[in-house]
Amino acid sequence: MLKEFELTDGSKELADVGRAILDADRVKGQNVLVGFAKCFDVDPAGPIFFELLSVLRNRIHVVEEFARRVQDKELDDSLRNDVVAATKSFAKLFGPGQLVTVWDSTRASCLPEANIRTLMWFGQTARRHRPLRVVSDPERLHLIDKIDDALRALEDDPLGSWKKAPLKNGLVRLRTVLQYFKYFGHERAIEELLLFDRKMEALNDTDEDPFNALSQPKLPSLRKVLEITALAGTLFILPDQAVTAYDRYVTWTNRMVVTATHQPSERLLLAPPIATIPRLSELPKHE
Repeated sequence: MLKEFELTDGSKELADVGRAILDADRVKGQNVLVGFAKCFDVDPAGPIFFELLSVLRNRIHVVEEFARRVQDKELDDSLRNDVVAATKSFAKLFGPGQLVTVWDSTRASCLPEANIRTLMWFGQTARRHRPLRVVSDPERLHLIDKIDDALRALEDDPLGSWKKAPLKNGLVRLRTVLQYFKYFGHERAIEELLLFDRKMEALNDTDEDPFNALSQPKLPSLRKVLEITALAGTLFILPDQAVTAYDRYVTWTNRMVVTATHQPSERLLLAPPIATIPRLSELPKHE
């Protein structure tokens, strides 16, 4: 039997973020910047803080644009307009002028309960067009443990430092997204996974031995790294069987993944030019 997957979508996930912001601890008298830092549980002076703000603001924009353009017979203009209004209101929380206003009152005005419910309702439409697999906390934490294990193994393996650097950087980036997955979301996780796959492929291309360490890894650290990419792929990318009813999904996520994960030997080349054969009437006549 095929495994059942619980599905989610970008609109519902955005509603969950809105709920997390509303439920975050009160920071009496502090501004929105401090409130976001408390909500994210990060240092506002740290390198991750403004990246989280930027990613989350972009996710709001993605849902808004999707709501404007999606064609669905069960989506009426009233709900479409409500979703656009809800995302615009949410986005106001990130405006330069709002970032220095009082956190407790500003978040309440930008994220009323009615708007969060609207985003949840729109999720039914979003799942028909862009379904995402729910990643549970145990699955996410298990993958983080695997990444930590691989990072420790890389430190001890006799792999060249110029090869270690992009692998470590890619693993740390993926770990960061997993740690703050609620705010980064699926799309950023898939992007980081694909970027990491590109780094692996680039290292593979630089080795003169066709049976090199990345294609048939002998070093324990590289085996651990490849296990991570396989495990992450099963978490974030739905198998075809699980999305039979979602034709548009196949042309959305799967196409991106398949294109980006071809091995060098599997890449398709352009067909050679087709020879043009002249018509008989166009051939030169011999006297």
